[in-house]
Amino acid sequence: MVTLRTGAGSTPFILDMPIPPGLQHAAEKALKSYSIFMILDKFPTLGVWGVLLPLSRNYAEDGKGVYRHITSFLGQVGGDQNDIERLKSRYRQAARRIGLPIPTSNQPTGLFFAAMGPAQAQLGILANALVWMALHHGPPATEDTASARAWQRRAVTVRCPNHTRIQATVRFDQSAHIAQRFDHWRRGEAANGEREGLLFDAYDCAIASFLRKRSDIVAPPKVLWSGAELAVEPEPSRHRQSITLGAFPMPVAAGSITRIPAPWPEKLSWRCRNHSQDIHLAPQPGEILLFDADSGALLSRERQDARITTVSAERLVILSRHAFSSPSFGPAIPAEDPDFRVAWTVNGETLEFEDGQNLEISAPDEASIWLDARSLASDGSRRLLSCEGAVVVKLDAEIGGRSRILRATLGEVRRFREITVNSDGIARVPFADLGLSITDAPQKIRFDVLAPGAAGDAAARAELSATAWIWPGVARIDGDPAVLPCPANYLPAHSVGLREAPEGLVVDDRADVETPVIGVSAEGEIREFSLRLDREDLWHYHVPAQTRSRVPRGKVLVFGHASTHDTLTVRSTDQHADILALGTEIRGPFIGRTSWEIGAGLLEEATGDDRIALRRKDGRIDLLARIRHVDDPRNIDLTMEDDRLDLSLDYRGEIDAIRIDVRRADGASVVADHSLGRRPVPLPTFHGLSVRHDPTKKRLAISLPLDPAAAPGRMRLLYRATGEDTFHPFKDSDGADIALGLPGDTDQADIACLKNLAGFLAHKSPFALGDQVRSALQPAYEQAIREISPSRMIGPIKAALLDMPDIKECAPRHDLAGAAPWIFEASGTAFSGLNAGSGLAPLAQLASQPQVTGLPDPRGDEPMQSWLEQVAATSDMPLPFAPDRLEAAFQALRYRLGDTDLRDIVTDDLLTGTVRLIAAAHVADLDRLRSFDNGGGGDPLPARIAAAIERFARAAALRETDAHVDALCTRTGLPRAEIGQALTLMLRAGIEFFVYFRGLWSQAAQQHERQT
Repeated sequence: MVTLRTGAGSTPFILDMPIPPGLQHAAEKALKSYSIFMILDKFPTLGVWGVLLPLSRNYAEDGKGVYRHITSFLGQVGGDQNDIERLKSRYRQAARRIGLPIPTSNQPTGLFFAAMGPAQAQLGILANALVWMALHHGPPATEDTASARAWQRRAVTVRCPNHTRIQATVRFDQSAHIAQRFDHWRRGEAANGEREGLLFDAYDCAIASFLRKRSDIVAPPKVLWSGAELAVEPEPSRHRQSITLGAFPMPVAAGSITRIPAPWPEKLSWRCRNHSQDIHLAPQPGEILLFDADSGALLSRERQDARITTVSAERLVILSRHAFSSPSFGPAIPAEDPDFRVAWTVNGETLEFEDGQNLEISAPDEASIWLDARSLASDGSRRLLSCEGAVVVKLDAEIGGRSRILRATLGEVRRFREITVNSDGIARVPFADLGLSITDAPQKIRFDVLAPGAAGDAAARAELSATAWIWPGVARIDGDPAVLPCPANYLPAHSVGLREAPEGLVVDDRADVETPVIGVSAEGEIREFSLRLDREDLWHYHVPAQTRSRVPRGKVLVFGHASTHDTLTVRSTDQHADILALGTEIRGPFIGRTSWEIGAGLLEEATGDDRIALRRKDGRIDLLARIRHVDDPRNIDLTMEDDRLDLSLDYRGEIDAIRIDVRRADGASVVADHSLGRRPVPLPTFHGLSVRHDPTKKRLAISLPLDPAAAPGRMRLLYRATGEDTFHPFKDSDGADIALGLPGDTDQADIACLKNLAGFLAHKSPFALGDQVRSALQPAYEQAIREISPSRMIGPIKAALLDMPDIKECAPRHDLAGAAPWIFEASGTAFSGLNAGSGLAPLAQLASQPQVTGLPDPRGDEPMQSWLEQVAATSDMPLPFAPDRLEAAFQALRYRLGDTDLRDIVTDDLLTGTVRLIAAAHVADLDRLRSFDNGGGGDPLPARIAAAIERFARAAALRETDAHVDALCTRTGLPRAEIGQALTLMLRAGIEFFVYFRGLWSQAAQQHERQT
């Protein structure tokens, strides 16, 4: 006799068991040789399998008769009604004995087809439904059984409304086995057995009928509750995605959370490639949204008149358009969008609405599994859970009994625990019972519910599953600054705001990050978790930009006119602390609250005390920040015509004279003064100059004639303060002089003219005037380069363009990469002797780099990734190309982006936008490059800048820089001069990357040229 065993925790469909062909043949022979009633009694698994097998093969293929197929296959069952009723009764008993929840109904749909799975002739129908669902609503969330189950049920309800037996099969599948195996197909995994192979083939045919590919299956963004706002999280994909807020589409970063500002619309339009779809966002009238309070995930949309709903979560966030209350929270409060009400509640409570309706929230009636634990950190919608928590399992004790086995899988380790549900069908297994209270690295853990007797069976299939990241041994993060254990899988390159110390990882209060990020890896998956900390810190609210940022401890904040209405918020849990704000004492601000706002009235005027600090009960002072006030202009208006210039601005302080300083590219200069009071000025005024001065409103307006025939130039505006003799330039709060570019003509450019033009463009421009200087002078600058070096030799222009020293500790800002990209194609000897202040002196290292053999083809597919793999695998790499050179390059890049004026390329609105567009191109395996960026967690932009520099260096090695810059202009739609300036500043910030890769690809190009 042949015995078939389902194995603990088998799939819901007994026919999906992978059976060797020889064993299957023997099983079929036994079924035809012995009485089916005896087999059902003594070998129930084999009997149930034998009853369902002919239906699966022949139903809808050779007619839709049910019992004809069964009796024809078994051969020993008569066709009269008594034999059929007897067969159904014995089959039902056998099925329930092996744990199949066969209903007591006598209808064949529930009796046979639910547990059978789709018949072979109906695989195409099911495949079409699931593929349609995936293409239009995204793939199933297979880590969440309840969501995956709802996904597959919705697919067949919408696409197969008349196929009741397919719907019964899918409803029967409470473990979401169909959705999980569909996701395995989507990821390109192999089918498990012959029958599933037929289903996977049907998926291939279905997606081909939609003229799409597996990679086109991209989920619409998930709706989340993030802090106090609605948010969406797009699925990671190689395709660009955007959502429409208002009139224009907005790109969204795959895998990151995008918060939706109030007012919240009911729908958002999402677009990916040529597919667009509406996403339901805010609740409609009469609808409520239930979120998991720990993860932020949307659990359900319910009508408030539904009376009862079930959710798989312990703590909930409820959002509604209508006022309501809950026993634990009380009346709901206005949300960020005041048209909605929000409350935090727990499962098992009843919501009461103002119109008298009630909604009871309870655990699911169906078999379910969920985790009850607090979050320590988050990465998008994924949470890193505390070790103090529990696995909660809900079962129907009448199906398969009250006992099960819980299996926890941690990498290669598996732990088993027997569980028994209580009278409510619920079992809670604390994490500690699974060994998670012992300190270990954060890791992804899978919890599976298995059939009884499966303890120790690593291959047993699960009835229910749930997956989460958990930090064993870490219950909470205490202290300020907080200290965490340093895990074995800690990734410094994907972390930020943390520093390694003997006691562990310490949260660095002086780091310029809003939220510390810890990067960890497990099973090849890298996660960057933003820590949830109860910190004592200072927040800066900048009114013009409507931005809020955390202020690192001890930072100096510059307050000018742009900061007139800014406020600061101090957050602390020390009820005994006082606040010192520029000498003003605020006593007991944290009694009954944890934050205090320092208004603009206290911050606007400079005092003798520039500190923002906390004074402790023992008298100790903890400095949070210092404030420096600057008298910079504001409300700058500029109008330029061919023959006249009009400039007006507001200023601070008292002034009694102005000076206009004009320098021309041909060497000519004019300096003129104008008195605004009774005191005389040392220099005569301009002929035709008109000045209007309102000392009450402190506004100055000048009108100056222009000479169209003069050479291009730069005009600075200076002032003399009342009671002083020295003139000072008007500056904005970033330290840039108020200067204007004056267009003009040059009869014949020479070296001196080019040097002057480069010097004018090298200065930092005021934010309020944008790129006015560049717009006025760039045409003459480019023309001078073409005239002086028509053969593209560096010698004639080296002193004028490359050897430009830094100006008042600011990197030169004239465009090299757009106006003369061929400069960077020159050999290393051409760059010898450059001034260190130019930021380009390391280019001379190109002349003395050692030879490296076996380099990848720079024209091949993904050469940078190939080289980085080679670097990681080679231990004796020459020093200039060793891995630590890339690490040092990242350190230098981050220093310049954080502590020098080159930070403008990541903080200035216009310039930053250009840099991000240049660096936005797809970079294959960006994580491999980021692995050299220690402290780069949460911010891939430096690595993207490094990748953009590598591409430019490769183009320079291949002498294709002109084409490269043209391609950037085509891809971004930005003018060449704007691309050129941004790319030049990127090169100055990451010059070590350019030297590294330019030397590398020059050698590689020579090697592969010789080979061909």
